[in-house]
Parts: sequence; structure tokens; C-alpha cells
Amino acid sequence: SELNADWNVNVTTEIRGRGNSSWWCMAKPSYRIKLTDKNTNVLGMTGEKNYALISNHADKTMIRNLLAYGFGADEAYNQGWEPEFHYVYLTINGDFRGLYLLIETIRASKDRINLAGTPKNEYDTGFLLEQVPYNRMLEELERNPDEPYIYVAGTYYWNVKYPEREDFETEAEWDSVLTYITDVMSMAMRALYNGDRDT
Repeated sequence: SELNADWNVNVTTEIRGRGNSSWWCMAKPSYRIKLTDKNTNVLGMTGEKNYALISNHADKTMIRNLLAYGFGADEAYNQGWEPEFHYVYLTINGDFRGLYLLIETIRASKDRINLAGTPKNEYDTGFLLEQVPYNRMLEELERNPDEPYIYVAGTYYWNVKYPEREDFETEAEWDSVLTYITDVMSMAMRALYNGDRDT
């Protein structure tokens, strides 16, 4: 696929479906795109490869997500990195798909969520997790059996986006990190469900 714009952006991308109910149940799906060159300037957004094209199919006003992201980017509320976003018209292989919201996806990197440094053990860093429904987890594992997932009782599965296996020298260190994250998430979920603020 090619991503083209009036300011001469023309780069090769990988594109795939995004979302759960929106991908399977809606006539206008959302997509994830990954640029081959992270240094490409896409509408002035940060130099990263990963973006999402949100269809807003369930929102006929097309502004609900825009307003939510806009409030997050407001200086009065902003506590750090917030994703940049722009409306775009999308055409794939000559087929016009309509109006989409192009947005930076959440990533652990110096230009997005800066979780500084490579961890030496499970206590040295922050973590970035994505909550994932069971059916999507199965699809991801079919594509990549080594994808790191943890399960926290009473909730969805969680994909560990950061840190990564490559950050650790041994499998034992990596396993201890996954165990630590699972324990912390289990404590947090119990506190949320039970209303126990002292946990």
C-alpha cells in the first residue's frame, strides 16, 4: 500500500486490520499501518513507524475521538506525551474508503512514551501493556507464538509491549519480569474490583 499526501509523502507501508468489534462488525473498518522508514514526516508527527487509521464508523458526527484526543492534548490536562492526530481521506488500491482519523499509536519510545533505559531487572523500569480479548490473542499467537501475554484473573489477557524479551540476557530474567508484572496487575485489579485503596 502507498500512503500519499499533498506534501509529497510517498512511502511503502504495511497495513492490517485494527480493532475488535469495529473490524468484525462494522462496514467501515479501522487499520493499523507501519511505515518502512521511521524518519518519514507524516503530517509533522513524530518520527515513528506506527500509526492507526480510525474509521469512527459508530460515531456519525466523526468528532467524538477527535474531541477526546484534543482534551488530552490540552495543556491544562497534559501530563506528558499525547498522540498527535489528523483527519485524512483514505484510498486503498484505488478504492475510496472515506474520512479517517490518522493517529499516532501508543509506543514505548523516546518520541512517544519515554520509559527511559533498558531495564536490568523487573524493578528498574515502567511497563507498557495492552489489554487484549481472547480471540485476538489467539490470532496474534498464531502469527507469532513468542508474543508475550499474561493473564490476570477476572480480566482480559494483557500483551506486554515494553520491556521486550531482547532487553534481558537470559530466559529466566525475562520470566521473572513477566511474573512480576502479572503479580502487580493482579494486585491492581483486585484493588479496583474490591474498592481497596490501601492495596
